[in-house]
Amino acid sequence: MIAQDFDQEIGSWKTHFDLTKTKKIVPVKNKLYCSAENGLFYYDTDNEKTKQFDILEGLSENGIANFAFHEATNQILIAYKSGNVDLIKLRANGDFNKIVPLSTLKNDLSIFENKSANHIIFQKNTAIIAYDFGLATIDIEKNTFTAIYKNIGKNGKMTKVSRTSILNDTLYLSTKEGIRYAAFPSQKNLLNFENWTNKTIPTEANGQNIYVEHFQNQMFCFVDKIGVFNLKNNQWEKIHSTSKNIHSIDNQINKLNWCDSTNIFTLNKNLEIEKKTHPSFTQLNDFIIFNETKFVADYKAGLMKENINNYDTLSPKNVINFFNKTTDQQITDLNGYLWTIKPGDKTKIIVSDKTKTRELNSSVENGALNGLAINTLAVDADGFIWIGTQEGIYSIDNAYEVLSNLQSVISATKPV
Repeated sequence: MIAQDFDQEIGSWKTHFDLTKTKKIVPVKNKLYCSAENGLFYYDTDNEKTKQFDILEGLSENGIANFAFHEATNQILIAYKSGNVDLIKLRANGDFNKIVPLSTLKNDLSIFENKSANHIIFQKNTAIIAYDFGLATIDIEKNTFTAIYKNIGKNGKMTKVSRTSILNDTLYLSTKEGIRYAAFPSQKNLLNFENWTNKTIPTEANGQNIYVEHFQNQMFCFVDKIGVFNLKNNQWEKIHSTSKNIHSIDNQINKLNWCDSTNIFTLNKNLEIEKKTHPSFTQLNDFIIFNETKFVADYKAGLMKENINNYDTLSPKNVINFFNKTTDQQITDLNGYLWTIKPGDKTKIIVSDKTKTRELNSSVENGALNGLAINTLAVDADGFIWIGTQEGIYSIDNAYEVLSNLQSVISATKPV
């Protein structure tokens, strides 16, 4: 683990990463930090300027899965798609001060499942991170992983945890098996699945993706493509129906906010729901209210701010955008590597991380791309890289070796 001091001023660097594919907004003092497909930036609500961060400016990777702010210790926790974690120690004004990387989970070879974080919360100085394999906890003052919880589903099975919530020192896990809960911290060994208890979920939610949240000391269950349920007298009551996936749930004390792909919703303390939409909303990922102003993260339009009846785009304007409406010319894979179709030469791909760069081209050892014009890049859930060319689709199935072993033979192949 190497802590990196961060002491750069606004405007002292330039990057070429697209930051319009925004995913999550986190308020930090007067700033709104926003994650995107290829990095992180903030919007300063006082001076209305943006500042961006990526592997060139100190982050371990560009592929951010999730992140959260811990106010008491003034730090941001970033969890990457690969399992890597950065603890960002902030200055008093909310700017970066020091980056402490944690690679424990990424290097854990006993976990074969996806290590991309689904959700992050804090209980005092412990970060609780939800994963497809279970949970992980980090002491954010000691900068160390304290536990990795696997096989905590029913009968000791591995279960995907999509979200966590805490009420009265009880930790609730949202899983496809239903709601699992236990005291946290606990005198019992929570690595043992038998020390977790099941809670009944709405009948309509069986087998679906669920997300439990507490608001006004009440439990709510959000269910993709089904709706929102409120637990009253141990009975689930449906208060909202939807045919879409639910992307963001944000508890702001007196308001509970969430969104789907094209609508934003607010539940007030009287349990009344307000729904709003706008033509600018195309693929919403997050929605918050900050200083009585609405902000949204849209995967196509970027970070946007409500302005009377319109929404203004706030994503950094100094980015050179390699994207167009029909292709992705830059992606981040599950290892945190950045893949970019080389500007000015669409027959080559540049692969880079924080310390290394490799060019894939027509040579047999470095891509075997045969001089084909490359139109698009994609990464699938297994980490395979897919390359769309003028002569069809090719794939690379050993993406990790591209930078882990610069002498490795990398060959794009055409699936049969």
